[in-house]
Amino acid sequence: ASFLLCSYMGFFACCNGDTWASELGTLSDSPSATMITTLKDVPKGTNGGLSVVGTLASVAGGAFIGLVFYIVGFVCVLNSTNILQWPLVPFGALMGFTGSMVDSLLGATFQESWVDDKTGMIVKPSKVQMMPSFRKISGSDVLSNEQVNLVSATFTSIFAGLLGAFIF
Repeated sequence: ASFLLCSYMGFFACCNGDTWASELGTLSDSPSATMITTLKDVPKGTNGGLSVVGTLASVAGGAFIGLVFYIVGFVCVLNSTNILQWPLVPFGALMGFTGSMVDSLLGATFQESWVDDKTGMIVKPSKVQMMPSFRKISGSDVLSNEQVNLVSATFTSIFAGLLGAFIF
């Protein structure tokens, strides 16, 4: 596998892993999440908050992308290479986990998270609608969610390409 192929897979594994972690992690039965930077309890949905369900979902999301790459490679390439293709599945799982952790670390550090103490809900206040019940949980107002996603996906893509070029 080439640097480009592994980078490409790393990108999608990162994005899918982070999406599955965010969406499924909030469905966890646990009443709170654990902040990646302080290991303290924070409300579910906080940028940088981790849960067991969300972390496993990030691994599964990355593994799913690896499985798609494996199936497409098996069907389309069909014995034209002597490189084993099944390691793409655990490689995808690793990139899903890596991307999700990078995203959580960046989110906890460079993206503000606020909670409404009246409702316990995570809020994204503007300066116009700031309420007295809003309390900052973590982060600095440096990056938006989209910018955090861009940085984590770029980092994971490059890391996947370098690691993949070494492994495959």
